[in-house]
Amino acid sequence: MRIEQDGSDALTIISDVLGPAMAPVATAGMVLVFTIFMLLQREDLRDRLIRLAGSGDLSRTTEAMNDAGERVSRYLLMQCVVNVTYGLPIGIGLWLLGVPNPLLWGMLATVLRFIPFLGPAIAAAFPILLSFAVDTGWTLPLLCIALFVAVELFSNNVVEPWLYGSATGLSSLAIIVAAVFWTTLWGPVGLLLATPLTVCLVVLGRHVPQLHFLEVMLGDRPVLPDEAKLYQRLLARDPIEAMEIAEEKMSKGGLVEAGHGLLIPTLSLAEQDRQRNRLNPEGRQAVAEGMVALLDEMMEASPPAAEDTPLVLCIGARNDLDEAAAALLGHMLRPRGLRADVIPCEKVSVRSIAALAPTGVSAVVLSYLNPSALSHARRLVRRLRLHFGPNVPILLCLWSAHPEADAPEHAISQTTADRVATSLTGAVTQLEELNVLAAVEAEKAPQA
Repeated sequence: MRIEQDGSDALTIISDVLGPAMAPVATAGMVLVFTIFMLLQREDLRDRLIRLAGSGDLSRTTEAMNDAGERVSRYLLMQCVVNVTYGLPIGIGLWLLGVPNPLLWGMLATVLRFIPFLGPAIAAAFPILLSFAVDTGWTLPLLCIALFVAVELFSNNVVEPWLYGSATGLSSLAIIVAAVFWTTLWGPVGLLLATPLTVCLVVLGRHVPQLHFLEVMLGDRPVLPDEAKLYQRLLARDPIEAMEIAEEKMSKGGLVEAGHGLLIPTLSLAEQDRQRNRLNPEGRQAVAEGMVALLDEMMEASPPAAEDTPLVLCIGARNDLDEAAAALLGHMLRPRGLRADVIPCEKVSVRSIAALAPTGVSAVVLSYLNPSALSHARRLVRRLRLHFGPNVPILLCLWSAHPEADAPEHAISQTTADRVATSLTGAVTQLEELNVLAAVEAEKAPQA
């Protein structure tokens, strides 16, 4: 009876000890068998997947499968290269430090690094513990720890970004979330397969419209264009981040490129929301004031133009968003030697326009973010001609109009403006053709 009880206790102890350890092994065995059968039946599984996705769209299905295969293959290849460049310095370093069996520990570090997060820690534990056994002091263990930390930092911050690049198409947060999710689902095997499986999900999100949210949440591609990001920062009254976005754009092409490719599109987004009644007056004011403050920060301080230089009135035609666009053009004209005064729409109303001086103006520029507001522009052009006289040219700027469309000719016939521009460079060119900038150059020539 005693023997049977001792045997039962031993079996209980063995099951308690080996039971938790056998669960990951069993899962790994199931995944291995499953993988082998998938590889043996890969042609049939591919055909079934195509049929499930829809045999009527073979082009998109094939493109998605090829994309997933290329990304996973590229990731695994780069993972092998990264692991070799990690294990080789570890082996050489342990050999130089005098740790026994450095080749074994280097190979183990290479293999275990296939396991994200936990692999490098497990690989480092064995030689560090061995260093405590072979050295009576702290010198060798500390040097081993420093070796693993230095190689790990170099691999994570230099080798991996250089070799991976866009191999996976996953964001850093997505890799961590994927590791937690697949580890919870499949244990250590899920941790090993987390990145390849998530890559396949991102590819599905890229090619299947119903699963597009997967690419948005997990992919590494920017989900918002720069103008949308700047628009949101201005709405949130976040001048620091707004300035960072604008400065990055300016560093690539200067103020003209930033204005044409970022600032004007940002104001156009706000104008579109205003037309759809999705932007309240407080939000519109936040965008307009933030844009003007942004322009003041972006432009370097320059001496004011002389009083005898040509004066250009840049008028925000309908609202403060148009005024912000007019301010952008004014900032571009001032370094060219022009006096550019930005006028809000209230000052050119029927009741207030008489307060403007009718003389001394070389040109008038009307700024519209809504290219279809031609009836309003026609009334405003007529009012300005009556006030300033027929000799003052009027330039109509329709910032949101496509430059290759027939908007300029149509707008001229509908509004009787002298010229029409659809971009910042186009506005400067039109002022040059109207001899406004030529007059500035002529005034500078005698002084030179």
